[in-house]
Parts: sequence; structure tokens; C-alpha cells
Amino acid sequence: MKLTFIGFIFLSISNLCAQTFTFPHNEKECIVSARVCSTLLEIQKHIPVGVTVSSVEIQSQSLKIKGYSPGYKEIGIFIENLTKIVSIKGRMDITSTQPGLDTGKKRIENFQLKGKLTL
Repeated sequence: MKLTFIGFIFLSISNLCAQTFTFPHNEKECIVSARVCSTLLEIQKHIPVGVTVSSVEIQSQSLKIKGYSPGYKEIGIFIENLTKIVSIKGRMDITSTQPGLDTGKKRIENFQLKGKLTL
């Protein structure tokens, strides 16, 4: 199963989960779907102020999160917060960061995190 969520508002995760995973094809799919929704809701709860998540991809037991923030400190806080989620194995790794826009008013750092899930 591969799920990719790009550019949607995390406030609608519970609605998305209810609509997407209402009718699973079998018992195993039902269990995995519930765990995926639970993981997405946990990620939502652990996003610190200043961090914007632009996409979340779950494929098999891999998790990839892309987003941006005003600085590396916020990214570090987000990574630390993600260690509190039971379904994430170990620590999330930063696989890439790119300096974002620096307009003199606001600097933006882009990031991509990867980790493993226990689904």
C-alpha cells in the first residue's frame, strides 16, 4: 500500500481517514488502515509551531515527510517530537535540507525526513 498526501491541511486528517478507510477489502487491510490513520493523527499532534508539512508518504513500512520551517531549530524539535510516536521505529533521519528563500524578512528551510514504521 502506498499513500501520498501532498499539500493538504492536517486538520482534515480525521475526515480523510474516515472517508478513505471506511471499507477495507479484508481484515489485514482494515488493521493497517487504522494504524496508518493513527500514525497520521499522531504526526499532526507533534508538528511544532513554525513547521509546515507539505507532504507525507507512507509506503509499506517507510515514512517520508517533506516540509519547511523558518529554521533548523524547529526541524530538530519536530524530529524529537516524532520519536514519541509509537509506530515510528527509532529516529527519523534528515535525508536532505535545502536553504530556502531569504527575502530579508523571513528565511525558510526545506527538509525531508525518512523513517521506518511498525504497521
